[in-house]
Amino acid sequence: MKKGGILYLTFFLLVVALAPVGTDSAGAQDLRAKSLIVANSALPQSLDPAVAYDPWSTIYNSGSYETLVRAKRVGGGFEPVLATKWESNEDGTIWTFHLRKGVKFHDGTPFNAEAVKFSIDRVMAVNKGPAWFYGPVKEIEVVDEHTVRFMLSEPYAPFLGVMGAAYGSLIVSPTAVKEHVKEDDPHAERWMQDHMVGTGPYVLQDWVKGQMVRLERFDGYWGGWTGNHLDRVIIRFVTEPATQKLMLEKGEVDIANNLTLEMLEKLTDSPAVNVVESPEALNIMYVILNCQKEPTSNKLVRKAISCALDYDSVVKVIYGGHARRQRGPLPRIQWAFDESVPMYKRDLKLAREYLQKAGYPEGFSMTYAYFSEGGEHLRKQAELFQSNMADIDIRVELQPMVLDPFITMGTGTAEERTEAFSTDWYPDFDHPSTWLDNFFHSSGVFLSTLLSNAELDKVLDEARQTHDPDKQIALYKKAQEIIIEEAPALFLADISYRVAMRKEVKGFQFHPLYSNIFNFYNMYLEQ
Repeated sequence: MKKGGILYLTFFLLVVALAPVGTDSAGAQDLRAKSLIVANSALPQSLDPAVAYDPWSTIYNSGSYETLVRAKRVGGGFEPVLATKWESNEDGTIWTFHLRKGVKFHDGTPFNAEAVKFSIDRVMAVNKGPAWFYGPVKEIEVVDEHTVRFMLSEPYAPFLGVMGAAYGSLIVSPTAVKEHVKEDDPHAERWMQDHMVGTGPYVLQDWVKGQMVRLERFDGYWGGWTGNHLDRVIIRFVTEPATQKLMLEKGEVDIANNLTLEMLEKLTDSPAVNVVESPEALNIMYVILNCQKEPTSNKLVRKAISCALDYDSVVKVIYGGHARRQRGPLPRIQWAFDESVPMYKRDLKLAREYLQKAGYPEGFSMTYAYFSEGGEHLRKQAELFQSNMADIDIRVELQPMVLDPFITMGTGTAEERTEAFSTDWYPDFDHPSTWLDNFFHSSGVFLSTLLSNAELDKVLDEARQTHDPDKQIALYKKAQEIIIEEAPALFLADISYRVAMRKEVKGFQFHPLYSNIFNFYNMYLEQ
């Protein structure tokens, strides 16, 4: 039996098992009608909000967990979720949140200020993935049952964005965590890796490792269940894009989340499938250069590499025109983006001049890593890089990696990292620092360039600590100029968001700041 058939049979048996005793195939079909099935190519790194820091985990845990606030749109302020209102002092070092009343966690524990303090304190104590968001948080105070106050050590302009982030800011049940604490696991990380107890609309029912995650509606959800909503969400792990496409066309899944460019093009005229596209996205593609490992520690080498790449082919060939040439380190719709920053372009003569000045007239050998499960575009981009660099006698060995080794490499020491690797980047929160600090500040670790530039650090620090929008924009303009001059990365493309789904799927709205998240609660299937 083909792989797609096996997956469909597994789901059919699951549906029958879920149906009440005496339910016939018509009942099973009715159950299927209330279930949204998503095909996804990557497993979650972890379901634990204190650990998960990859775009794949958010697809799985966003239906069960919630944040205090949510970004309305890019640069457009925030709306209430678990907090109903909030305020800060003049310099932004004290933030007070007034919490929604009557909210319960999935285990029946009341949501309150203690739960907020516990959740964020736990993120900082675990000190993984998203913990860096909370660096300036000095103390969290429970004012009363429904009021919590954050005291910061310094002004921190991104703070409200942090509290609405898809990573790290998700509120967990203190009861559930404490029940599973062990002497050698004081924060219950092992249990939280594959369990979820939040306040969101969906409860985790099953995680069949390597196969699927099943979420069921939480009847006690504070938002209620009037109107059109899904009863359940099943996220299937389907590695092969071709299998995803076949299942989508047959109606065995409702959303195929990882199709190739060619597959999306073939589906644009399908009578049963919609290809949703938005160019107003915040997903940008970098090639990161290791700034502390020879030969890419040499700025002239980095400039040579920047001048050797065929950027037009990235946009036209790899993304089929569903992207725009990236101008600098920020996406175009980010509010601090500077249209005037200079751009590197393919100029082999200039590239060779840079190599000559750097002391590499005959080129050199280097290694380029990429996430092999992240899509065909990453492989094609790696091959284009390899081919383009050969034109200036740089010999590139390609190193495809699955997720865990790739993340380990991208967070290791300079010597443990390859000289170059590709990554696309979705925003952590609504602020320029989520791009610029992570990749280009000397304190950056996760997939960082390891650049160390004292002037740039000073500019980025000042920008992060001012609440004056005009001052922030001026400082971020200066930061972008320094980054372009340092050439610590290749800035490839602003990538349009595209996803294929059955036409009966309704209620989906793309949000650039939450581009890896489906708001399942607002979605439904039209009968």
